[in-house]
Amino acid sequence: MTGNIVWHLHHIIPKHMGGTDEPENLIRVNVACHAFLHKCLWEEYGLLQDKMAWLGLSNQLPYRFIDEELENIRRTKISEANKGKIFSEETKRKMSTSAKKRANSKSGKEHLQSIAHLGSKNRVGFFHTEEAKQKISEKNKGNKLPGNGKYARSDEQKRKQSEAMKEYHRRKKNAIK
Repeated sequence: MTGNIVWHLHHIIPKHMGGTDEPENLIRVNVACHAFLHKCLWEEYGLLQDKMAWLGLSNQLPYRFIDEELENIRRTKISEANKGKIFSEETKRKMSTSAKKRANSKSGKEHLQSIAHLGSKNRVGFFHTEEAKQKISEKNKGNKLPGNGKYARSDEQKRKQSEAMKEYHRRKKNAIK
């Protein structure tokens, strides 16, 4: 019996280093062990993907920031692969249209919904299901300030939010170093 332990599948050779999803390349680990394995990989090879995985799994960085950084890595790799290539205007237009469709696709949003439960309670940047939106709406009924539509917050809530944002930016700055 595993109780409340959350299990992950860890790639022995990470996918960003050419690993596959074959069973012999996967091991079952708990979240703390998964974070530790990525920390070890980052310390040994210095790859940002492992650092982001370690910090995210150990709840040291919000997933929104990690997703942004990994997207930047993806874009950089594509840019480097395309350096020196000459594309026709038609190809450029097709590439642009494809990227826009990917960003706004239903499958992209469904993917974010499907992985939302993997993050911490403070995870931001994912889409809520319609059912969750309805529950949130019901919970917040009567809490709106007249005229501006924003939710009322106590001074304590404002202070906590301010501290959380300062901490977020501090961690973001330190993660980039």
